[in-house]
Amino acid sequence: MRLLLFFPLLVPFVFAVPGEAGEARPEATAPPLTKAASSATPTKPPSERDQERQQRQTERLLEIQQEKATQDRIRREKMAALAEMEKIRAEERQFSQQFREEARREHLRYLEETAHVQAVDRQQHGLWKQELQRETYWRLWEARQAQEAYDRWKVQRREEDKRNKNKELTESAHARQADRQQTQAGQAADKQLEQARLAHDAMQRVADKREILRTREEERRTQREAGRGAVAGRDAAQEQDKRLAGWQQAAAQGNRDAQYNLGMRHLAGNQVEQDYKKGFYWLLKAAEQGDARAQWQVGLAYSTGQGIAHNDLAAYLWSDRAALGGEAQAAGLRDAIAKKLTPARLVEAQWLAKERRTR
Repeated sequence: MRLLLFFPLLVPFVFAVPGEAGEARPEATAPPLTKAASSATPTKPPSERDQERQQRQTERLLEIQQEKATQDRIRREKMAALAEMEKIRAEERQFSQQFREEARREHLRYLEETAHVQAVDRQQHGLWKQELQRETYWRLWEARQAQEAYDRWKVQRREEDKRNKNKELTESAHARQADRQQTQAGQAADKQLEQARLAHDAMQRVADKREILRTREEERRTQREAGRGAVAGRDAAQEQDKRLAGWQQAAAQGNRDAQYNLGMRHLAGNQVEQDYKKGFYWLLKAAEQGDARAQWQVGLAYSTGQGIAHNDLAAYLWSDRAALGGEAQAAGLRDAIAKKLTPARLVEAQWLAKERRTR
């Protein structure tokens, strides 16, 4: 390997071709100048051409000397490289011989160890065979035990899946039954609300009729007493307008009875334009001041969505307040709304109602 590393350096020297740039050229020696020739022309100075010629000759001599020195140096380097190559070859031969000896000794050691192992194997073959048989038996026994445990687990798993499936079917049936019951309860609550609304409308119509009859009776009594029918009619209309104006003024000042009457007239459209939003506005004002009738009407409006957005929670709270205030129909409305609420919403509504009572 070391010889291969030095080989690229030795190639130019070993295979050098004579006559190339590295070889010595024939020396061009200038004729020596004799003493007689030098003294022949002592007085005449050299011309420029002679000076240039002498300078070129001098440069040529220097180049020749440098080439000779370079050739000597190359020759010495070649000799040193050849000596180094010979030394490397000797080391390689020695290393190769040592390696062969070491490999032979290693092979002999391996053969001895192999023979020893084979002898030990022959001695232990009987014990190893018995141990292998015992190991095989135990593995087969463990495999049978594992298979039996797996079979038992599969049976248990199937039974558990069957129980879970039956449980899911039962829960699904209960859920469907609860949904049907809740739907029926909601329908019943809607029916009760509709009945309450119809009863309220009927009561309102009866009250309006009674008010109209009372007004007409007062008009007839006024006509009989005064004897002036046309004037009495105008006076009755003016009286009703005056009474409505009085309610409006009292409602604006915070009178809850006036607010309730004005709200009911707006809901029924009696002597005013029918407007559910205005009616709810005045009823809410009266309910906030504690009027049980107005509280029941506000709860009914929330449950039916008349004049205000539908809100069962608010309807429950207002009907509960009206029932506590003594309104007889409010308890039925509250119970009907409770059947429509989900269990979580019902608990929330009951908690809010309890908090409101304690304030």
